[in-house]
Amino acid sequence: MKYIKMKEIAQAYQLSGMKLKKSQPLPGVKIGDHVSVYFNKNAIKVALYGTWTTKAQTEKLLKTYSQEIVNRYGSGSIYSIKKGSKVIDHQRRVCIRDAKFIIWKGVLKKIREKKSQDVCCFVRGSYQGSLSKELQLDIMKKWYGSQKEMQKEGWFRVVFNPFVHNTFMYVNKSGKLIPLQSGSVVVMMSDEKSKPSMGYASFILVRYPNGRYK
Repeated sequence: MKYIKMKEIAQAYQLSGMKLKKSQPLPGVKIGDHVSVYFNKNAIKVALYGTWTTKAQTEKLLKTYSQEIVNRYGSGSIYSIKKGSKVIDHQRRVCIRDAKFIIWKGVLKKIREKKSQDVCCFVRGSYQGSLSKELQLDIMKKWYGSQKEMQKEGWFRVVFNPFVHNTFMYVNKSGKLIPLQSGSVVVMMSDEKSKPSMGYASFILVRYPNGRYK
């Protein structure tokens, strides 16, 4: 297991482009806060909060892959948490209840037309905490060991590609992609099965997508 080895983000800081502003610590999020969460590619591309890889592992990977690919593989997922219009925290693992899946269509159009790196998608709802490393490991083992059992309990994987999808999607029991608007609970973390060639290591599950499996 890779990403559960990583230290928690003890203190998050304001981002300025590709750098952390250590003079501007973020206040943090509280249980019950109504928030919007998004996947922070900039923080991941330059490994702002470190990587799980050792120096020797990093050097070996750089013989095959670019620095950016090695960074995003080593960083795993970093999720930014907004309250209102302000980012208040960055976390590796997030749990949201009563979730809504939001796409800003104007920004999505800009991404497709200009290949911009703007944020166009959010998971919005009530913050329930940062998942422990042990819980992440347990979820990973259950999902990859008995995915059908988790689906019986209402859990499904969430995907979104801004160049392919107009909304968040979830993968149903038949492997079909279904447009996703809401969910009872959402857990956001890193995929322990990720490989450098697979792109970003985000792993998101939703329970009771669109209320269908209640």
